[in-house]
Amino acid sequence: MNKLADNAATVLIVNDDQMQLDRLRGLLEPEGYQTFVAQDGQRALEIIRTSRIDIIISNVVMPEMNGMELWRRLKKDPHTATIPLLLAGGIPREDWPLLDSVHAGADDYLDIPFRHEELLVKVARLIERHRVERRYRDIVEQAADIIYTRDMDGFIRSINEAGARFFGCPAFELLGKSISVLIGEDAAARDIAAMKSVKSFEPIRFTDCLKNALGEERYLEGIVTIERDSQDQNVGVRGVVRDVTDRRMAEGALQKQNEEYRLLFESNPCPMYVLDERTLAFLAVNQSAVNHYGYSREEFLDMSAQDIRPANDVPALLSYLAQHRERNDSAGVWKHRKKDGAIIEVDVNWHKLDFAGRPAFLVMANDITDQKRAQAAVTESEERYRELFENANDIIYTIDLAGNFTSLNQTGERLTGYSLAEALTMNIAQVVAPDHLENVRQNLARKLESNEVSTVYETEIITKSGARLPLELSSRLIYRSGKPVAVQGTARDITARKAAEDALKDSEEKFRSIVETTNEWIWAIDVHENYIYTNPAVEEILGYRSEEIIGANVLTFLHNDDRAEFESLLPKLIDERRGWTGRVLRWKHKHAGYRYLESNALPVFDSQEKLVGFRGADRDITERRRMELEREAIFKIVQGVITTPTLHALLKLVHRSISKVLYAENCFVALHDPATNLLHFEFWLDENDAPPPPRPVGKKGFANYVLCSGEPLLLTKALTEQMIARGDVEQSGTSSASWLGVPLRTESRTMGVLVVQHYDDEHAYSEQDLELLTSIGSQTALAIEQKRAESEIQQQAQRVAVTNRISQAVRRTLDVSEVFETAVRELGQHLEVDRCSLYMKDEKAGRVTNAAEFHVPDVEPAGTDFDLPRLKGLTESMEKHGVMAFHDVAGDKRSRGLYGTVVKRDVKSIMYVGVTVGHELLGAFALSTTKALRYWSEADIEVAKSAADQTGIAIRQARLYQQSEATSMREALVNKLSVAIRA
Repeated sequence: MNKLADNAATVLIVNDDQMQLDRLRGLLEPEGYQTFVAQDGQRALEIIRTSRIDIIISNVVMPEMNGMELWRRLKKDPHTATIPLLLAGGIPREDWPLLDSVHAGADDYLDIPFRHEELLVKVARLIERHRVERRYRDIVEQAADIIYTRDMDGFIRSINEAGARFFGCPAFELLGKSISVLIGEDAAARDIAAMKSVKSFEPIRFTDCLKNALGEERYLEGIVTIERDSQDQNVGVRGVVRDVTDRRMAEGALQKQNEEYRLLFESNPCPMYVLDERTLAFLAVNQSAVNHYGYSREEFLDMSAQDIRPANDVPALLSYLAQHRERNDSAGVWKHRKKDGAIIEVDVNWHKLDFAGRPAFLVMANDITDQKRAQAAVTESEERYRELFENANDIIYTIDLAGNFTSLNQTGERLTGYSLAEALTMNIAQVVAPDHLENVRQNLARKLESNEVSTVYETEIITKSGARLPLELSSRLIYRSGKPVAVQGTARDITARKAAEDALKDSEEKFRSIVETTNEWIWAIDVHENYIYTNPAVEEILGYRSEEIIGANVLTFLHNDDRAEFESLLPKLIDERRGWTGRVLRWKHKHAGYRYLESNALPVFDSQEKLVGFRGADRDITERRRMELEREAIFKIVQGVITTPTLHALLKLVHRSISKVLYAENCFVALHDPATNLLHFEFWLDENDAPPPPRPVGKKGFANYVLCSGEPLLLTKALTEQMIARGDVEQSGTSSASWLGVPLRTESRTMGVLVVQHYDDEHAYSEQDLELLTSIGSQTALAIEQKRAESEIQQQAQRVAVTNRISQAVRRTLDVSEVFETAVRELGQHLEVDRCSLYMKDEKAGRVTNAAEFHVPDVEPAGTDFDLPRLKGLTESMEKHGVMAFHDVAGDKRSRGLYGTVVKRDVKSIMYVGVTVGHELLGAFALSTTKALRYWSEADIEVAKSAADQTGIAIRQARLYQQSEATSMREALVNKLSVAIRA
């Protein structure tokens, strides 16, 4: 046994026999176990309370407290119930029933005497089980979800720490209590009744709303499964419950945000409208535009952007759009004409968007006519006070406690527009903007009441020109004789800062516009791998609306193969705090298979540098990837001609190659046999239907339709119903939601059909899939043609070998029975039939006997003797034709009178090949299948006839030998008689 690692397991040995204690320690410690010993059960309990024990080995019979009592006490205590106990020694008769429970799986038992290896194996197994169970309990306890179990009557058997925190009660106090203490009597009664009525083995999902320990209503989603015993009886309920309140709140916030966006357009005080990108026709206008321009909404919707422009401005507009069609920003100042003919100047901002499926422009036109006039006035004022502005600094002023100006510097004069003389006649209330005046008065009153030395706040004043001027104002009290008598203030012009803040806001809006209109999927996930943002491009790429993505886990939409890989990679990326680039993943499209996306992502950190999630952009590379996979599939098929041993192996390789490109869980290849005009299903994989027998080409099936038309066919349920209604085809097998078939064509002919189908998804295949499968089908046809040529050469060689072995037996012996045995064995094995018999006629006895037979192990032998008159019809047919082949015995009219009598009822297909000498029919080979129908090919018939010819040669040789022997005997007898006469 291997030595244990550094983390040695601890073993407590309990035995009142010191020799047994020493013996067990001597066995365990060399194996790396740490041991404790106790000579009675009470001492063992004391050690368990102070030490971590992985397993207890206890003698059964001990004074004071025996091993059985120790086992009972351990199992009653929740802190020790999980420690495995290995009982050793004899158990009294009255405790035999308890031993049954031990053997049933509680811990384990060791008979004395025992082998050392048996002890070590049991100890190692119990310790490993104990450690695994402990790790499992730790996982459950540390889980963020509530995990619990209860019996079928609603009494709690276990609940993890997350559940205890939610309900505000220690887990051990909840054990054994009814779930009614957590969810109420009525809800508990309904839940218990519902679980008792469950018959299905499937997990059950539910949603509920419960109050937590703080009295907060929380939305919960859960999944429960029914625990069953070995007799398949319901014995308990296991549940996992997740708090999804935050997700629901996020969904509500998103809906509210969308409503706010709509409200922003309709209630915006600035005129806004949407134009068609191509025609510039109005598609929508807000109420501000209606009010400002004077046109009604209906009039607007019958107009275009050219109609609100002065005629001489229209060429400039069209030229600008032609040069800047891809821009999304400010278009500058333009002139517009109102309904009353007035010309106004507007500052235009615009960006592209998709409006009800049409490319469009969202335009905001801010009327700046008055602003322009005001700017002109300000410019004139600036000219008058240019010298003052050249030495501009912060405004410095003083006011008395009543708010009257007592001083004002040149900068104050410059910014306010008031001269010093004017200012000295004014009160601060005449300068501060009316909506800010109360705030200024409160700050002054607070300063006077609390004697604050200095305060800083923002306000706005009305300049002499009537403009609003934002200022950052800092003021302090002026004291005289210890009493405040005035206020000195410094005011800084923060117009530029405000403009920067507005610019930042505008930049954020532009960025949002870019993100919302890009054709790449922009997304964000949190550290729990759930989506918290997605742009509208996801609907174009994967078919899901944004609300279907938000809150969902990133693994939900991945292909199964990619999900397993990414599920293991993502925790590692989170630990390493890094993103990824160029990772190609397959995402499930809502309506049509999977899409290949190239994903790039960066980690996102909060202000404390804590990782809070990832942001990324995914690009749709499906078409590029499909071309790569198509080339790879064709390459493998071409290689498969060399690497595969048989046609069936080649077709399996073709299926595997197709499966990497599109859904092919239901796939078949049907090949046309020109000799029989039958369609053989050489490869068949289907979740609903069994492989069909070969079918005549004239039958109206979808595969026959593709074969005869030579054209590929993509079917949906609707098209299927139309073709059936027109009589083009007839339904056979299970109806599929989506069906894709292509002809297998070579330069000389169409040899068959390649088909894939999906029973549930009507959008499983597309026109691109049709083109892809057509290309693969062309290569597959060439590969099949080459493989068939190789197979024909191999089969010819095998037929020659079979004939040679029978011929050798004929030359080797004159014993026809040996030749018969060789012939049926070689012929049966070569043709892979279930039974091969050689029947010989006995004209004198009027019987047909089974002279030799080969059959596979699980098939019963055929009948031995038959009356010759019963086989008159069969015999006459064999004398006439030499070969009779029954592909389907039960359905063949020629087999009437034979099936169930001469031919056993387990036979599916049978072929008779006559054995003749000259023109005399001596017997026949009977080759039959019992498990599946067999369609006898020309190659099958040729090899069987060859074996029959060799058998006939053997019979003829045996007859000649017998005649020679008879002649020799007669001559010997004549010689003896002649001698006797002469004597």
